[in-house]
Amino acid sequence: MSRNWRSKSDRRQEIDLICSKADLLVFVEIRARSRNSLVGGYHSVNGRKRRALKRSFRSYLVESRSQASNFRFDVVEIDLPRSVGEEPVVFHHENIAIF
Repeated sequence: MSRNWRSKSDRRQEIDLICSKADLLVFVEIRARSRNSLVGGYHSVNGRKRRALKRSFRSYLVESRSQASNFRFDVVEIDLPRSVGEEPVVFHHENIAIF
């Protein structure tokens, strides 16, 4: 539906992916980190980031005049390889409690 969405009123408010299925809107945050980072992608969505995401979600709902009655927040975590030839590892965390 939408990728790299930014609010018209505040360009700092952004959402990586917005997907829809019937009356369900899925807001997706994509977090990429190297495999040897201290904090993984999922855990890097801390309280401050969650508050910023909630503001962005609300802005999207107002600006798009969405009629969806259900919402979900997902995190896609990408562990980037350390060396050439290795494949990235992708984790999809569905329905993260944020609302």
